[in-house]
Amino acid sequence: MPAPAIPDAVTAEQVRAAVRALGLAPHMVSRATLTPAGAEVDVYVRDREGRIMHHQGAPLTTTLHLPTREEVPRASADR
Repeated sequence: MPAPAIPDAVTAEQVRAAVRALGLAPHMVSRATLTPAGAEVDVYVRDREGRIMHHQGAPLTTTLHLPTREEVPRASADR
């Protein structure tokens, strides 16, 4: 059986869509890694006024670990 075609690149919109699917704002993500075990995402740290904080000239980030879990079926409104 032939292997499925593997793209040679992904578009910026595909990356933004994946980040949005995680419930995050794409402009606040500096790095994202997706695996079957979950997602590891580096996001920019903001101050109280909403500005991205910096340390030694570089944006400050923190890492979020989002484990995979099975989806729970939503209850139907007509039940």
